[in-house]
Amino acid sequence: MRVDLCLNPKQFRPAEVREMIPALRDLLRRHDVRAAYLFGSALQNRGSCLSDLDVAVLPPPGLDDQLGYYSDLYGDLCQLFRADNVDLVLLNQADLALQARVVLEGHCILEGDGATDLEERVSARHADMAAWRQENWNVTQQLAGCGAMGEINMIDRGRVERFVFLIRDAVSELRALSLREIGLETCEAEKHTRALSEHYLRIAIEATLDLGRHVIIRTGLGVPQEYRQVGTILREKGIAPTDLCKRLDAMAGMRNVLVHLYWDVDCALLYKTIVEEMDVFEQFIEHIFRYLDRLEE
Repeated sequence: MRVDLCLNPKQFRPAEVREMIPALRDLLRRHDVRAAYLFGSALQNRGSCLSDLDVAVLPPPGLDDQLGYYSDLYGDLCQLFRADNVDLVLLNQADLALQARVVLEGHCILEGDGATDLEERVSARHADMAAWRQENWNVTQQLAGCGAMGEINMIDRGRVERFVFLIRDAVSELRALSLREIGLETCEAEKHTRALSEHYLRIAIEATLDLGRHVIIRTGLGVPQEYRQVGTILREKGIAPTDLCKRLDAMAGMRNVLVHLYWDVDCALLYKTIVEEMDVFEQFIEHIFRYLDRLEE
């Protein structure tokens, strides 16, 4: 952060910000920004003297030095606006909630390569997680109502049993396909086998992540906003080991492909996942139940 270029905060007025958009757009292009948005109070006449100017950008792919890129771009933004209260967000590092706020509520000022893909991906994922957000809010209200601040246990045993059944049933169906014996080429060639593989793998992954999320929010460990955050929270809270959570993160990525990029599923990756990664599900269930047993002690 090059604070020597931005010593004083100022109040950003919407008219002034809009006048600066052409110059801002030129600056962003010099940094090879692929998409950029303004969002927050500065464009809505709600800003105070301490309000930030919120700028969100999609940087070019393949950056080796994200921090250096951020620092250089931030410094140039401060110099352009002659103020230090500029809040810069790199969208590739932001969580889904912030990405959705930017894309759905912000003002796009630069649409380059990747902007359309970003908006489609974020909009789809945001809609996909609507049920999660509603349950997260419902549980949060329950926690606030009972004043719970420490360790809690609001587990719905019926839902846990349902998730476990779905996982075990889906894994059983995947193993019954005998993909290791028939081989990758046959899996690719047989439309029915491939369709069943995708279907049951998606169910196994979703039920596993739903089980993890249910345990997380119902025991007060956190509020995951998307599938990829489940493994992160379980790892941080010591519920499951790092290596297992990393494999779970990869499963979350596979699930998003199966749901949102179903027309472009890599059959080789699908095959490898089913042949080599099925133990993830049983290990995950074991660690979840160890944690639940500790809560009952």
